[in-house]
Amino acid sequence: MRNINLPSLINEKTLIAENAEVDDVFFEIYKNKQIPVPLKYKPMIYELIQKAPLKIHVDSVTVRNMELVYEELSLKGKQPGKLFFTDINGVFKDFTNIIKSPDQYIILNADAKFMDNGYLTANWKIPVDSLNKSFLLDGHMTKFDFTTLNAMITPAAPVHIASGQANDLTFSIKGTDLSADIRMRLLYEDLIVDLLKEKDGEMVKRKFNSALVNMIVRNSNPRHKNGTPHITNITSVERDVNRSTFNYIWLLLRPAMADAVGVSQT
Repeated sequence: MRNINLPSLINEKTLIAENAEVDDVFFEIYKNKQIPVPLKYKPMIYELIQKAPLKIHVDSVTVRNMELVYEELSLKGKQPGKLFFTDINGVFKDFTNIIKSPDQYIILNADAKFMDNGYLTANWKIPVDSLNKSFLLDGHMTKFDFTTLNAMITPAAPVHIASGQANDLTFSIKGTDLSADIRMRLLYEDLIVDLLKEKDGEMVKRKFNSALVNMIVRNSNPRHKNGTPHITNITSVERDVNRSTFNYIWLLLRPAMADAVGVSQT
């Protein structure tokens, strides 16, 4: 951290600095649904900033080379599903909990590699004032191989993505600490899904059921060249306040992606 205002820190318990840098961070989340845990409110990440024991204002906070891993073991799973981001780099602008106006935001611009495949960029507007409950999150990802999602999907359900290429993904989330809306445009092609069953200790394809599913699933978006792509709009997705911020974002993205490929979540 550079150019710390020591008089403000000592006399006013206010941390004022020009910039801060954080390098080489590893962050791991593990959720085991097979072990019951007491319900406990989990604050949104930005609530921790708002309620910090010090007043803070840092012009910019730079994060470099961060890795985030999320693993979840389902109720009947034998091994956890896994999502991960690597090479995360980002900059927080006006990182503060000192309120100057009711519509004040910390701005995070970040990029990362998703599942060692897609390149993701994101812009997150985080409220400074605890009375302002709204946040905005926009993301964009370029070419991505759907089959890499099997690391998360198949351990949780007897489903396997045989093929599929995402060409462009954009999403916009507007929400609060209780609920959110999401708009998504996912352009992709050649999606084929296999349903599985266990036979002689191995997971094998259910050919007839897989054929039926692939008649329902949208093989490409748009369905035809030069066609109009399907746009997903999902409103009022409720947050489980006993789960993490990351779980909340995944809770929003998962049904939006399912709707994009033609699978209803209702």
